[in-house]
Amino acid sequence: MAKTKIAVAYDEERFSVYGEGKLLLSVPSCVVRKKSAYPIAESVGGKAYYQENKVPDGYLFVRPFSGSKIADLQGAKLFIRSCFKKLFAKASSYRFYVLIETGLTKEDRSKIEKAFVACGYKNVYLVEKPYLLAKIGQKKEVSFVVDMGAKQTEAVTCKDGKIVRAYTMGIGYADAAKELSEKLCTENDMTFSSEKGQEEVGTFGIHEGKTAPILSCCSLFPTDYTRVTGIGSDIISGERKSIYMSSKELFSLVSKPYRKTTELIANMLMAYSEQELCAVINHGVFYLGKGVTINGFDEFMYDGTKLFVNKTRNPIYALKELYALLEDKDFLFDCLGVKE
Repeated sequence: MAKTKIAVAYDEERFSVYGEGKLLLSVPSCVVRKKSAYPIAESVGGKAYYQENKVPDGYLFVRPFSGSKIADLQGAKLFIRSCFKKLFAKASSYRFYVLIETGLTKEDRSKIEKAFVACGYKNVYLVEKPYLLAKIGQKKEVSFVVDMGAKQTEAVTCKDGKIVRAYTMGIGYADAAKELSEKLCTENDMTFSSEKGQEEVGTFGIHEGKTAPILSCCSLFPTDYTRVTGIGSDIISGERKSIYMSSKELFSLVSKPYRKTTELIANMLMAYSEQELCAVINHGVFYLGKGVTINGFDEFMYDGTKLFVNKTRNPIYALKELYALLEDKDFLFDCLGVKE
């Protein structure tokens, strides 16, 4: 009997599942679990997210993933089991194709497989992102594709859906968010609030595992005077404290991962032949990933590369494309090395 194919993608912020032609699940990557030798999950996903500052005694708030890596194996098992038990009652009927970032060690990959297998889901296949990016390049009729994630940026040059060159850079918007948060806290003797539901557009509430505010509050326009508010607590009194600044004042830190990306693209192009370079100039670069949603992205990347900017703001674009390719035997052979 043919097994139903399911596509999975996750990072420290979100866990998403696509199957049966639709998005089946997309929830925050977090779990509240009991402190014990045999822990149980109190809550997962959205419910756990809103419990971070209200964790019951004897329980822990855990973010089980760091990028594609398993940061907490016990937490990952509880999270996957809780999320999947309603969706996939008969585990043996499914095959799970998990999209992972490049550069994971053998141990990292083994942990991912263990997290799924321990929950009863034994048919697990790990798909490295560059293989998918090459196929996306073919679909979009470009030869250069860049994925901008929270902590990693991946760039692929491709031809006819195959990888020509692939590079990975361990930097993303989450690094800028962390550096920015530390700088503002140090300069203003405060800590940023992580209280859920309090963030508004133009307001910082940055804390570990939640870096999205940097994308909605700041911009890549160097002369953007839009006011940004940082709301947190005074480190001495503990009282609520607010600071005010303009997006322009934060520009040098916020733009750092994007500058690094333009440098990576320039370095990759140096290895191009004249014919390959002409193709990139004519068709531009296709960008995806949450990092592209920041205001001013198109203008900043064009100024830094002089290449036309194509992009998608769809947060599940890569996952949806992976699912669409699960019937492509050549793609599966390229990325998995086995014929189905």
